[in-house]
Amino acid sequence: MNLWKSFVVVMFIGLVVGCSKEPVGKPAKEAKGEPEAKQADVQPEVKKAVSQSEAKEAAVQAAQDWLALVDGGKNAESWEQSAELFRAAVTQEKWVNTLKAVRSSVGAIISREVASATYLTTVPNGPEGEYVVIQFSSSVKNKPAVVETVTPMLDKDGVWRVSGYFIR
Repeated sequence: MNLWKSFVVVMFIGLVVGCSKEPVGKPAKEAKGEPEAKQADVQPEVKKAVSQSEAKEAAVQAAQDWLALVDGGKNAESWEQSAELFRAAVTQEKWVNTLKAVRSSVGAIISREVASATYLTTVPNGPEGEYVVIQFSSSVKNKPAVVETVTPMLDKDGVWRVSGYFIR
């Protein structure tokens, strides 16, 4: 059980560690007498999801792709594919070792279905941004019913990546 608690803390730490939010693009300067900036001179802004529905869809796909890595034992790759915030909070070595230990104790995934997906712009102790908290109703070899909570976030480069993982 102690190992299980360690797993929960490590998996979810990406969500609870705060960091400063850096601006994505620079605002255009306005000055009298200067010509308007050419399109090529303006830094592109990261494209935000057009709607919460589209955000949820993209985040669920990112979560499922990431979980496939975890299910396949590709622990180091799952760390590499996680959000910048997550990688800053947990070392790859700690992630790989903890995930390996926990996965061996709970057993292989048998089934997984999306139970809910909630779009948020703030999470406790995390930076403002775009998040989708996804709960999966899952079954693993050693336990018939578990809830996996996966929280992808829209990373600075505009790609949805997992920032938190919790299983109970």
